[in-house]
Formats: sequence, structure tokens, C-alpha cells
Amino acid sequence: LEFRRVLFRSFEFTDFPNGNCYNRQVPDGPLVNGVLTCNYTGKGGQYTPQNSYSVALDYKQSVFGDWLLLGSLMYNHRSHQLIHDNHDPNMDIPGVGRVDARLGIENRNWSFAFVGKNLTNEKILSYAGNVPLSSSMFGTNTFFAMVERPRQLALEAGYRF
Repeated sequence: LEFRRVLFRSFEFTDFPNGNCYNRQVPDGPLVNGVLTCNYTGKGGQYTPQNSYSVALDYKQSVFGDWLLLGSLMYNHRSHQLIHDNHDPNMDIPGVGRVDARLGIENRNWSFAFVGKNLTNEKILSYAGNVPLSSSMFGTNTFFAMVERPRQLALEAGYRF
């Protein structure tokens, strides 16, 4: 069993008095070039979970002749994080875990493997923002978001010269 990565962050803005406000946020920052701003001093950053870690189990065993059986199982976790570029609290997503795996055989020249990523098929948002003009033209608070890839399964073959 191998810990590949453990990360704990403590991040906050120390001096960010004139940030862009999210849709319908009450401005509390200074007026900059005729635009009211929002003060993010003391708040955490976007796209920065407080903690994340990966745990991996790697396996290697000689099976016959010069062939090796190789396996890897990995769990990746990250805690909740804010994915909106202007700190909209509606886009503070919960923590999530992903499971990836690889099982294969190889020798000096050949390798064959079955690879799976996001095996639990988690729906993970990675970025969100407001739809342009949704508030100013239509009076709505409409979002768009990017979703990470769903479950991926693949067969892999390789030849080394």
C-alpha cells in the first residue's frame, strides 16, 4: 500500500479588496473606474480544496516465463471547493472521490492492459460561471458548468522496440 500524495491547504486572500462580484452579490469593496467591487480579503480561493489525497495499491507478480502481471488501484479524494470564478456560494461543490484501476500483463517487448478511470462514474463539476447577459438582459441567475469526464474504459496495447 502506497500513499502517493497527501495535501492540506490553508489558503485565503490577504489583500483582495476589489474583486468582481458574483451575480446579485451586494458590493462591499471600493469603486474602481466607476465599477463597484467586492472585498474577498480573508476568503478562500477558487479551485482550491482544503485537502486532497490519493491512496494507491500496486501489484506486480511474475506469472509465466518473462511475463509480469501488473495491477494498480487508486482512490483520489478532494474536499469541497468553490468552482465559480467570482466566489458565488451556489457553486461550492461537495467533496468527491474517484476510483481508477489498471490491470495488465507485460514482458520485455509487449504490454496489454485494461484501464478504467472514474470507475464509480462520479459526476464532478470542475468549473462554473454565469451565462453572459443572463442577469443584465433577462434578469436570471443562470450558470454554465464544465463536467469532468465520466467513466472511461480502455484496452491498451504496446510494443517496445
